[in-house]
Amino acid sequence: MVSVPEGLSIGEVARRSGLSIHTLRLYEREGLLTGPVRRDAAGRRRYSAWDVEWLGSCRLFRASGMPAGTGDGSGSRPGGA
Repeated sequence: MVSVPEGLSIGEVARRSGLSIHTLRLYEREGLLTGPVRRDAAGRRRYSAWDVEWLGSCRLFRASGMPAGTGDGSGSRPGGA
């Protein structure tokens, strides 16, 4: 049986969020996500459903003309994680 990795790949998150893979990597580098992106054993990024929700909010902020933020990752994940 083949194990399915936990979380969503960067390609899947790009499709769901409408953001490019390049933009997702930029947001990660700039600290705009709510925390570090998890990696699987092979080093590939694995995103949570919460990450997708947050990225949807980021798109709305950007569309409204709101600045990208301070880059301090101050959006908090549910449960304080």
